[in-house]
Amino acid sequence: MGNNSSEKSTLEKYYIAEKFDENRNISFNIKKANEKISGNFKDFSDALLEFIRISEKTNNETRVW
Repeated sequence: MGNNSSEKSTLEKYYIAEKFDENRNISFNIKKANEKISGNFKDFSDALLEFIRISEKTNNETRVW
């Protein structure tokens, strides 16, 4: 009933993390789990918009932390 393992979706996990430079200026890195950093953004909202852009292009479920 209902559970067909061949239709199992893959969850793509992304993380947005803050980073400070030597002058304590903040920026935000976005990365996919188990991969290298895919982008650095000055504002959190820009990093979040990048996640939305990426997630709209995939057929898999996505989550961001």
